[in-house]
Amino acid sequence: METPSSASGEVPVLGIDLVPVTPEIAASSGQSRGGYVNAVLSDGPASRGGLQRGDILTGVGSLSISDCLLLRRCLESLPPGSVVRVTVFRDRQERHLNFVLPNTSKASKESGGDRSF
Repeated sequence: METPSSASGEVPVLGIDLVPVTPEIAASSGQSRGGYVNAVLSDGPASRGGLQRGDILTGVGSLSISDCLLLRRCLESLPPGSVVRVTVFRDRQERHLNFVLPNTSKASKESGGDRSF
C-alpha cells in the first residue's frame, strides 16, 4: 500500500500516546493491527473527538493503519484544520470518530520512535 508523503515533515499534535499492538493487547482486545492508544490528553483534539485510552486506532480516512509509522506518514500529509475520520476498535467493535487537526504541529521523526502524536 502506498502512503501519502509530506513536504513539511510536521505531524499535527493530537494529544495521544500511541504504542504498537503487542500480542498481549491483541489477545485481550481481539485486534492485532493498528496502534494502541496508551494515553489521551484531556484537552487535545483527539480527546475532543472522542478517542479514549485503550482504543486501537486502525484507520485514518480510507487508509488502514497497521502501525505507528504509517499513522505518522498519513497525518503528515493532511493540512491543519482538516476534519479527519478515524476508525478505532473499542470493546471489540469498530467505531468511527471525527476530529479536527490542529494548527500546532511538531517535527516528525523518520524512525517512528516517537510515540506522541
